[in-house]
Amino acid sequence: MRALEQLADAAPQGEDAADALHEAAQLAEERLAEPARALALYERLLERYPNHRLALRARARRDFLAAGLRSGASPLTEYQDILQGYAARPRADSVARMERLLAAHPDFALADRARLWLAENALQADDPATAERHYRDVEAHAPGTATAREATLGRAAALLAQGRPLAAHHLYRALLNAPEPAIRAAADRGRATAEQQLLLHAGFIVALLYLLAYLGAQLWAGRGGLWPPPLELKFYLPVAGLFLLAALPARDSVLPALALIATGGGLVTWLAGAADRRAILQGADRTSTPYGVVLRLIAMALAVLALAYAALHATHLVDFLIETLRYGPDR
Repeated sequence: MRALEQLADAAPQGEDAADALHEAAQLAEERLAEPARALALYERLLERYPNHRLALRARARRDFLAAGLRSGASPLTEYQDILQGYAARPRADSVARMERLLAAHPDFALADRARLWLAENALQADDPATAERHYRDVEAHAPGTATAREATLGRAAALLAQGRPLAAHHLYRALLNAPEPAIRAAADRGRATAEQQLLLHAGFIVALLYLLAYLGAQLWAGRGGLWPPPLELKFYLPVAGLFLLAALPARDSVLPALALIATGGGLVTWLAGAADRRAILQGADRTSTPYGVVLRLIAMALAVLALAYAALHATHLVDFLIETLRYGPDR
């Protein structure tokens, strides 16, 4: 590194002088864990070559180091080591180190960035509840700042991941007037996703209510005639069993959905068959008129559709199905 500094000082007008200073600063920051020295090198580069192609990158690193060093070099060095070595160590180790850093240095200048990192890491690890807690910490420590708005954006994503689209929609709407264009754009996309989730949730409630109403009506109509099972069920069970066997090699989430559909379909078949049998035994065949046949078939078809939708929604496959229809199976 000293050789790079000497090269830059020996020929300050040379075409490689700025590159030498930048490389020396990177070595000091990333390899030698000397952030103060790296800061001085970045400042020297910007003072000498303010219009150089590396000036923008050097200015960003200078600002980062200047902010981080306000609370001393030790916590900043640890923070950078955690980030730079993240790929080479178990995720839990990096998370534990970051949490220890925050506990040992509550006045760390980049504490909010560290909390954001913890939140984003938890979200990627499919732990939205922990992510939401860390995002709330950032909002509490830096109210009214761009960092807090970034945390609010992340918290909305965590709420969506927890199946709480209404709360997420409220946060996204609050960010639509944020001063940062990137946050406004992300909030607008998130709002659209939350609204889609709300519609899907409403559809699930409607489907579930209709299915319960249909099953209740069939149970009442077939009361006293549920046993032995109707002949329709004996034809249905082998077909449902074949579908489940075919689904065994499929995605893990597909098999539970098909199991729910098959079970619910068996219940629909059983109750509808029992209701028909009781009606026939009482001399009031529900299929004796064309209108009766059509209405009964429509009611059953709607029950099957409601069952399928409820099962797909309960196993989180509706979003996957929408993405497949929208972008194709290869997406």
